[in-house]
Amino acid sequence: MIIRFPRIPSVLDVRFLTTVLDQIADAMQQVTSRRYAQDRLLLRSPDGTVYAVSVDNAGTISTAVVDGKDFD
Repeated sequence: MIIRFPRIPSVLDVRFLTTVLDQIADAMQQVTSRRYAQDRLLLRSPDGTVYAVSVDNAGTISTAVVDGKDFD
């Protein structure tokens, strides 16, 4: 997840702080809400390999290497 905050003004005001806090709240909702659940999660290992992590209807978690050929 990447959150892009507005530039920090020379004088902090309530409007700026409210904007930043709203962006953080929106981002957190996307990772904690069932409404925003995804079919798979992409993770990068220390060696740079990307894995897709998914779960089936029985709750079994599986991983597969993402080779860049399948972008579904």
